Amino acid sequence: MATTQKSALKIAEAAARLKKILPRLEKTHPDAKLDLDYKTPLELLIALILAAQARDDLVNQITASLFKFHRSAADCVE
Repeated sequence: MATTQKSALKIAEAAARLKKILPRLEKTHPDAKLDLDYKTPLELLIALILAAQARDDLVNQITASLFKFHRSAADCVE
């Protein structure tokens, strides 16, 4: 099997697992919400990475000014 086919199969398997897991999570935690402030998927990714190391309220303080100056991944590259 070609590498591309293997990758597509892995993605399909992951999607099938996700379809089973998400309803369980929604049933178990119906009021779950994210306390991080973000506007784009990139901002969410960065906030989640930072949240692994600090409280959400501290991450929101830092990312508020960070995202003013760095609006895209390209803005972070010199």
